[in-house]
Amino acid sequence: MADMQKMTKEEALAKVAQGVGSIYSKEDVVNLINSIEENAGKATITEELIETISDAVATSINNSGQDVIDDFEVDIDQSYGGNSFEVNINDIDFNETRIASIVAEVLSEELETEEETEED
Repeated sequence: MADMQKMTKEEALAKVAQGVGSIYSKEDVVNLINSIEENAGKATITEELIETISDAVATSINNSGQDVIDDFEVDIDQSYGGNSFEVNINDIDFNETRIASIVAEVLSEELETEEETEED
């Protein structure tokens, strides 16, 4: 048991549970504890999940329409002697609270779905 590779807490507990009682020395237990990965319990995010969340945020913001816009300034100019118009948007103020809410909702939904997938 002297040369151990890194493992999760669950793997270490399973290894101890499989053993016969009292077969581990103090050194074995210390080595087993040291073999537990340091990042156990920390959240990890995959490239696929980043893409899924990014797409979901973009779609949600797009679907919210003007809910994410607080104010805007528009100039409309009629072309000289013609029937066409030119529209210029000079300034847009976004509703940061609404955008943050959309991002939080999407993160909650996507991460909850990801956890359910991992448990299955």
